[in-house]
Amino acid sequence: MEAKIVSGKLTVSDDAVHVECGFIPDEIQLISRLGTGSEKHYKFAKVLYDHAADTTGKYGYDLVDSPNPLGAADDGFIPYSESEESVVLPAPDGDGYMKAPSIADYSTTTDYSGAGYSSRTAGVLGTVVRPTVHNGYVYECTTNGGTDATEPTWPTVPGESVDGGNNVWICREERVVRTGVKGFTIGVNLCNTGEYWFFKAELHDRHNYMGDANVENPVTFGGHMR
Repeated sequence: MEAKIVSGKLTVSDDAVHVECGFIPDEIQLISRLGTGSEKHYKFAKVLYDHAADTTGKYGYDLVDSPNPLGAADDGFIPYSESEESVVLPAPDGDGYMKAPSIADYSTTTDYSGAGYSSRTAGVLGTVVRPTVHNGYVYECTTNGGTDATEPTWPTVPGESVDGGNNVWICREERVVRTGVKGFTIGVNLCNTGEYWFFKAELHDRHNYMGDANVENPVTFGGHMR
């Protein structure tokens, strides 16, 4: 396994934070920059999180003054791993594909010229909808002018357009991509609005269970590795 280290900085709100770093970290450090003399420093070790027989330190440690175990997921860290499914459309600049924003079903009562809706430009994807009867295609707005009196008869050839009266839509293949999202979650009780944090997350190249160790049985990396 290839070792990896990522670091970054973020400003938090009063909510838990997902930090996507491309892997499940073996070790995390989180340090605040408050400038008030009450800085915070936390550390998480996945080997303790995985050790189901003992929950002490499972969610990390507060390292200020003396190491104190964090008692629950909301007070510390947990690994974060989810899969994400997205529809991608041809990029407006012609260079590859872009992930479409959320896709809702078409509605004749929706004002597609209103706030939160857009038509395709050289740098922005247009609003994307599905027909009320799903047909395996999605439709991107290329001209948005308001509401339509009736739902269009949707073409099923990618690249063909239909004029609904006030809005023009172009047929797109519903191209779905699935990606894995991995990282860690900072618990809600560690997050206060406006706090500025530095983090470092590490994936180690070797992680062995060493078994019983003493002078006659030294710790080595010659056994089983994950």
